[in-house]
Amino acid sequence: MNEKSKILIVEDSKTQAIVLQGLLVENGYDVSVAFGGLEAKAYLENFLPDIIITDIVMPDINGYELCRIIRDNERTKNIPIMLLTSLASPDDIIEGLKSGADNFITKPFDKAGLLARISYILLNKQLREAQPSSLGLNLYFAGHQHLINAERAQILDLFFSSYDAAIQKHRQLEATVRELSETQEFLYDARKEAESAVQEAEQAKEARGLFLANITHDLRSPLSAIIGIADLLSETPLQAEQKEYATIIKNAGESLLAQINNILDFSKIDAGMLELESIDFDLYEQVNIASSIFIKEVSDKNIQLEINIAPEVPQFLIGDESKLRQIFINLLSNAVKYTAKGGVTFNISCIDCTNGETAKLRFEVVDTGIGITEDRQQTLFQAFVQGHKSASRIYGGTGLGLAIVKQLVTRMGGTITLTSEPGLGSTFAFEIEFPVSNEEATRNAKMQKENGIMQTQRILLLPEKEKSDLTKDTKKILVVEDSKVYQRLEREMLASWGFTFEMAENGQEACRIFRERGNEFSLVLMDCQMPVMDGFQATAGIREIEKSQNTAKPVPVIALTAGNNQTDMTLYLNAGMNDCLEKPLKKKQLEECLARWL
Repeated sequence: MNEKSKILIVEDSKTQAIVLQGLLVENGYDVSVAFGGLEAKAYLENFLPDIIITDIVMPDINGYELCRIIRDNERTKNIPIMLLTSLASPDDIIEGLKSGADNFITKPFDKAGLLARISYILLNKQLREAQPSSLGLNLYFAGHQHLINAERAQILDLFFSSYDAAIQKHRQLEATVRELSETQEFLYDARKEAESAVQEAEQAKEARGLFLANITHDLRSPLSAIIGIADLLSETPLQAEQKEYATIIKNAGESLLAQINNILDFSKIDAGMLELESIDFDLYEQVNIASSIFIKEVSDKNIQLEINIAPEVPQFLIGDESKLRQIFINLLSNAVKYTAKGGVTFNISCIDCTNGETAKLRFEVVDTGIGITEDRQQTLFQAFVQGHKSASRIYGGTGLGLAIVKQLVTRMGGTITLTSEPGLGSTFAFEIEFPVSNEEATRNAKMQKENGIMQTQRILLLPEKEKSDLTKDTKKILVVEDSKVYQRLEREMLASWGFTFEMAENGQEACRIFRERGNEFSLVLMDCQMPVMDGFQATAGIREIEKSQNTAKPVPVIALTAGNNQTDMTLYLNAGMNDCLEKPLKKKQLEECLARWL
């Protein structure tokens, strides 16, 4: 009989619908699927199944409403309907009766029980159609009156279903008790399973890190190319209007790139992948770098940017300079963005700097901008929240900047506060305690970091010489890059300085070229992420080729990366790379790098 029986599944979850469909098809039923109540309603206008299995909770038409629609239609009123639900309370059973449902199965459903229930319904369908027995029943329950118009058989079916569900839940409870008993008897195995779960969690974290690294590259690469080409285009002879268009493209690309970086930074923080450095750094330098970014925007808006650092604030500290600079940039960016008149003031003062070993500092970014209402202040440091409902439309942004600031300040052991009044401006203030350093230690740390990027003990450095005009020395460069756009960008930059070059689209091709005529090249520009063989593997391959050929002066390899995390240079150094440039590739940065190595 089931070979001819047609079943319609109504389920908005595609995963659950596919599982249920596979089970029924495997047992010989002809199964159709509707992913929602509206789709089921359209299906029933043309086809009549033998039974309908429908979920209750759906976004368009829920299961109860669908039951009523089916019962009110002369063509479909006699089709048996099985609800897919937990029916956790008597209210659910009564609602099922009132809507005209015949039966139900609980989630997660028992396969054997489901097949037996369907077989029962189909066997009794013809009998129920031949012997209808309507019943009008007034029922008071939980303070409400309910009128139920249903066949006696339907009521019995539904209540028997609830009884079956209770039995099934009871069996599940018994199984759970048995499992708990077994767990108590085998604590050693449980501990092993826990250790395995921790290991799986670590693997999942690594996988998430790999995903973020890949998505960083995939999102930043095309944007970096757009920014680079626009920058290159702006240096060519252009009409005023064309130059304006190129500037617009570049500015829009940089704005979008900043938003993508915020999203990726927040994802890394949210995934617990944030690692803080502890190095000697110059606080004044970081303030200068962060504030200089906004000089042009402040000038264009005709507002003031004032920086006040109290005399007792130590200049040299120990901590994570890049993360602190990111906090400065995010707060200043918000302040400048939302200030149309007046200005922005950046104050740094000492709360406690008496012992000479540590300094507890207070940082304040004060603006005279639009201000923030009290109700919005409560949620402002949450992800994807902005100070005004219309802020994203008027000012742009993702609403992640302050969430990132909050996370970074907290991880550094500090606290952040906000005071604001609509129309008068806002003050963001945070306090962090730093160990105090000195000028010599900071200078040494800076030199060590720069050398760490540009040097590695496993290769011999080229002898130093005076920086020369790049156009006077014609040298050949091997460019290893899979992106056609970036190939064009790098080719144009190198050609403008008089270099000759050869292109390789992946690491394997680069190794082949280098094995055949590596002595022709003075330098290699190596993209890090490529198909077939990535930049790290290719660089290691080049070093092996040089070793096998007894090369006296190994060629400098410059890594090009679309990632935005260069704090850990171990990966580059271990692969044998000498230097690293981040995309979007700036012409000035590339020129300085080539001058340094050539």
